[in-house]
Amino acid sequence: MNKVYPSKKDIFVFIIICLIASLASSINAAMESGTLMSWSCTLLIVLVWLALFLLIYPTKYIIDGDNLLIRCGFQRKRISISQIIYVRRSHNLLASPALSVDRLEIVFKGKNTDSILISPRNRIDFVEDLKAINPDIDISKAL
Repeated sequence: MNKVYPSKKDIFVFIIICLIASLASSINAAMESGTLMSWSCTLLIVLVWLALFLLIYPTKYIIDGDNLLIRCGFQRKRISISQIIYVRRSHNLLASPALSVDRLEIVFKGKNTDSILISPRNRIDFVEDLKAINPDIDISKAL
């Protein structure tokens, strides 16, 4: 059984992307004095937009049997749900495969205890599905 949870998307993340694009456009306008430079800057802007799209668009979380698969752009991570210790809400702004500041921190054990921040759109169903697979997960601070 595969259950897919797309990432929740905040306007905050969209604003940051727009600011980056605006900065790139400003640089382009400032450099329009030289034709080759203008084309080079325009190409750079297109490549930045393409890279941002490829990094952001496919952000999703997949529950596949006993595994939680996290996909964000080219990054993929697999966490065994049986290794999850607890899930709690977080508003931490650290770089992570989450497109919202309304996040969940998943703490799990592997070689060492580790954590990851994610932002599933339907947080409650996501947490309940994890708990159904591993009843030992502490979700008291997740809901």
